[in-house]
Amino acid sequence: MLQNRSEASGRGVTDTPSLTRPRDVAFWAGRTWWAHENDVYFSQVLEDVRQAGNCYQEADPTSEIISDLIDSDGGRIPIPEAINLRRMVPYGNGMLVFADNGVWHIRGVESGFTARDYSVDKVSSIGIEGADSIVVAGQNIFWWSKLGIQGVQQQSGMFGPVAGSVTTTNVSETIIQSFFNE
Repeated sequence: MLQNRSEASGRGVTDTPSLTRPRDVAFWAGRTWWAHENDVYFSQVLEDVRQAGNCYQEADPTSEIISDLIDSDGGRIPIPEAINLRRMVPYGNGMLVFADNGVWHIRGVESGFTARDYSVDKVSSIGIEGADSIVVAGQNIFWWSKLGIQGVQQQSGMFGPVAGSVTTTNVSETIIQSFFNE
């Protein structure tokens, strides 16, 4: 795969070869999302299907007149700690990103996800055993790991669900962990 930076920028930037392709594609917050190595790419807000691959900002970042990033722009979210991003699952007001060594939650901070206002929180240090081991069951998501069957759910507070906050548990620990360990 060749990252054609020159075409996107119109500035004669050197193309960068990459030997891998994205591992997963998802749709959330009116955008297309890709997991590639330890980066998550997101498109501009889709007003037309042709924007699905536009993971860059609308304005020219080198312009002296208008170079600002706007909320509907596309972009890249590096997760340096992640090893081998495998799967993304839209969940509540965010996107869960599963890797070999953990799970991260990408979400908007103030008013939903935008290119200028988001957070990335590590939810678990326990990664997935395989990309196809994830199961969505109602409001819960489960996955196989080397330590058992893990689950993620929205955290509850005194007055109900806490927006943007998720917790994880080892659901096999109290029931079938001895079977799982064999």
